[in-house]
Amino acid sequence: MVDQTKITHHLIKKLVIIYVMLFPAFVAVALFLNHIEKYNFAKDLSFSQRNNLFIKDFRNVNTALQALSSKYNRIDFVINNEIQFTSINQEPPKWYYKKLQIHLYSDIEEKSELGHFVFYYNYLIAMAYAALSWIICMLFLYPSYLIQKNLFFRNLKISKLEAYEDLAKQVAHDLKSPLQALEAIATNTEDLEKSNQQLNKIIKRITNISQDLFNKKYNDPIDIKIPTSIVLEDPAQSQNINKFYNSKPKEVLTNMDLKTIIHHIIQEKKIIFSEIDFELENFLDCDFSFYFYKIELERILSNLLNNSIEAIKEKLVSKNKESTESKIQITLITTDNKLVIRIFDTGIGIEKEKIYSVFEKGISYKTSNERNNGLGLYHAKKTIEAADGQIKFFSVLNQFTTVEIEIPLTL
Repeated sequence: MVDQTKITHHLIKKLVIIYVMLFPAFVAVALFLNHIEKYNFAKDLSFSQRNNLFIKDFRNVNTALQALSSKYNRIDFVINNEIQFTSINQEPPKWYYKKLQIHLYSDIEEKSELGHFVFYYNYLIAMAYAALSWIICMLFLYPSYLIQKNLFFRNLKISKLEAYEDLAKQVAHDLKSPLQALEAIATNTEDLEKSNQQLNKIIKRITNISQDLFNKKYNDPIDIKIPTSIVLEDPAQSQNINKFYNSKPKEVLTNMDLKTIIHHIIQEKKIIFSEIDFELENFLDCDFSFYFYKIELERILSNLLNNSIEAIKEKLVSKNKESTESKIQITLITTDNKLVIRIFDTGIGIEKEKIYSVFEKGISYKTSNERNNGLGLYHAKKTIEAADGQIKFFSVLNQFTTVEIEIPLTL
């Protein structure tokens, strides 16, 4: 399960990083604004004493400077690198003083310098104000951290509930076909030996579905979406999340496994829908293998065949039953080190503009009265892409639909 303590520590660490990064920004802004203020005030003062300096009335200038002892720590007037007078004689410049120089000239063309003022001020005061502002800002940021934390865990809880709901819908969807087959077998007692064989296969499939549900229950729920702002640093923790959908399958299947899966699924569908013609074309005799979870491949192929069957049923309802071809064709091809599973049906198809959204979660374009959860193709796409494969969908309204699955073969 997701470790809430680690996530909390991550959020606190993220908050501390923000605090640390903001402090130099506060200090830099405070020093800059303080410098601008001191410089503008010093410039105005210097030019206000220009006439007194021109007539060498240093007494009035010194009086004006003494009045600014609270704003500047020291003010010197320098001519030819010699201090003529200072506002505070007993205080030499300190290491934490910032120095400003304002030059004054006797005429507009600035050809003859009267001298220049040197203003010293304590920049540590500005840093103290910056630190105080930073602390106040942090006090306001902390509640936002608590809000973010609470929202995250609430969304995580909602995601878990949604994941369990999707899992329940998926299991109900998977069990629907074998349960229908059981019902069909129960009403047909003509060939008991054949019925027993079919019954054993169906029971085995139901057992696999229930075992898969058990595995997912005691590993993290499928398809839980962790917000992108949270990055879990524990690799083992990250690997547990979305284990079944987002991890690469480790199970190796062969051509015989694939053929067995397809034959069993088709036999199950034939029990329920005997009026549909299932064709197996170009069934490969060569040996090959690929990585995929067997239970997931059964689920995907069964769902795709269910879609084809329902599309044909919808077409039969909307058109003349006798003139409508009811065919599902399954083709296996190996090309460019890839296995291609192609499922073609003569069902009702869908409009071109709807094709791009068929793999979205919750999207279903079936017009039957049965409730559809829109998870079949969404689940298929995520699972196939986790195995480095891809799934393609082609359809023409009132003509056909083709679904192609491409899975890399093992070298």
